[in-house]
Amino acid sequence: MRFTINIQKFLQALEQAVAVAATVDKEAGEEYTTDKLSLGTTKNELFIIALSTTAAIKITLSNDDGYVCHHIGHVTTTASELLRQVAALSAAEKLELETSFKGLVVRTPSDPDTMSVLRSFEVPIQLLPLAKSYSRTITIDRTTFLHGLKRVGFAMAYEETKKKFMCLFFEATKDSLRFVAGSGARFVVDDMTGQKLTNAKSRVSVIFPKKGIAQIVKVFKNVESEQLTVKYANESVANKTPAQITVECAGTTLAWYGIDTSIKYPDVNIILKHLYPYVATTTVEDWRLPAAAILATMQGPEVIHNTRVQADLLHGYLTLTTNARTHLQEKVHFALGPFQAAPDEKIDAPSFTFNTWYLKEVLSRGNKKGKVTFHFENQEQSSESDNGRRMKPILVEFPEAHLADGSKEQFHMFFSVSTKW
Repeated sequence: MRFTINIQKFLQALEQAVAVAATVDKEAGEEYTTDKLSLGTTKNELFIIALSTTAAIKITLSNDDGYVCHHIGHVTTTASELLRQVAALSAAEKLELETSFKGLVVRTPSDPDTMSVLRSFEVPIQLLPLAKSYSRTITIDRTTFLHGLKRVGFAMAYEETKKKFMCLFFEATKDSLRFVAGSGARFVVDDMTGQKLTNAKSRVSVIFPKKGIAQIVKVFKNVESEQLTVKYANESVANKTPAQITVECAGTTLAWYGIDTSIKYPDVNIILKHLYPYVATTTVEDWRLPAAAILATMQGPEVIHNTRVQADLLHGYLTLTTNARTHLQEKVHFALGPFQAAPDEKIDAPSFTFNTWYLKEVLSRGNKKGKVTFHFENQEQSSESDNGRRMKPILVEFPEAHLADGSKEQFHMFFSVSTKW
């Protein structure tokens, strides 16, 4: 095998492949990675294939990428080592790769006597079979899609006891996109509306595995195409293909296998559309100093740290009290919104208690300035209500924002109350 190619195009493709091949899988082994990729050449195309324990990637480069084939063949080598060697030569315009009895030779045509020789393996990496047909296919604006993944990805569960939440829910309609992630106790929802975001003609949803989110962002963040396509296929016994999700963009196909098709994601509209009896609008700026003081009393994630919020409806401020050893009380002014649902009885100082960590996320993950609106019930009243009705989570609403492409974004976060003090 021997070929030359534009070094920047090849370097970008290698970075995509390494994002999959060098992914650490702690379930398969503390530091287990495949860290191998295969190169295969034809007269007009170069293929790069790499695998992790649950994902696979295939990248196709052509003559348009400066690819010129001199000898057809294939080789398998160490992915991260090839990336390092090519990156070291990135000042050159062209790159030449050739197999020899010593291994894979990497050099530039402008300086053929200076070369690196990498280990090579005879057995090529084989892709697991891709589905022959897909039950769901959706084309999406690439930049907006990646923005949504990054906006909510932090909220996915990380505990093995909450595996059904170790994923990200994505939904598309004709003129909207929704991204949802949560741990079971706290969820974030990012809604986007606008024209040309998607080609969906009806409601389409896909649940992405947690491991796939970082890979999608790394693989597709620098491609030139404005759109990407997401596909979902159920297991096919007849075609011997497993359930899978694929993302395709600009000659690159990224696929995940072993999808848990039993997951049914909760309907977050139950919370987003609930009419809360109390609505308090504050600003991010008003929270900064009180929140900084409260967060400074946190001792670590292993220590339960809660904050109690009591709303003084007569004077218009929230009193924040912590259960830390260092007693702290802070105040945040608010504007009381209209009662959306009448409380069972009038209370001048409704309150609720929540994990202080959620306050940190409200300020660090939400909008950086502007209004922050809290929708809540009175915790004491709800806990004593009849029929054993469970108190609704605290809903935090951020104002609508405008993205660079003209679409609109609405961000929400909601989290459960705490009974510990």
